[in-house]
Amino acid sequence: MELKDLIRPELILSSVSAETDEEALKQISERLLQKGYVEKGYFEMLLARERKFPTGLETAPFAVALPHTEPDYVVRPCIAIAKLKKPVS
Repeated sequence: MELKDLIRPELILSSVSAETDEEALKQISERLLQKGYVEKGYFEMLLARERKFPTGLETAPFAVALPHTEPDYVVRPCIAIAKLKKPVS
């Protein structure tokens, strides 16, 4: 599988409104679920992993996070991309 096969247009969220990291992760997880990339329960597993080992990176000029989890609820491998309207902690 090539990188181009992992990044799908339907998994690019270009203007996410979220007040917290949890809200942002929820929106991404819901899109993945709607499109059949993950199963129900993925969000909870993702959130638990992020709470244990945060993935936020304070890179300049933009902060980045690479949230991920074990593949237990993954149906199809993919990379989802979300650009937030404003940063969250």
